[in-house]
Amino acid sequence: METVTHCRAMLTFCRQRALMDGEDERFWLTAAEMWQKRMIRADLAETLETMPSNIEQEKEFLNRA
Repeated sequence: METVTHCRAMLTFCRQRALMDGEDERFWLTAAEMWQKRMIRADLAETLETMPSNIEQEKEFLNRA
């Protein structure tokens, strides 16, 4: 979760810098896009780590919900 939070913060930072006068908007928007992709990958990786690895674990997981 820390990775996703960090990526989200960097994404926001880059988007804010893109709006500032005297900044290279294209550079910061490209950087923001990179952080967004990293955030999506990190979120997917964390989701896959928490998924059950077999049928019995999946049943237990669903029963707890």
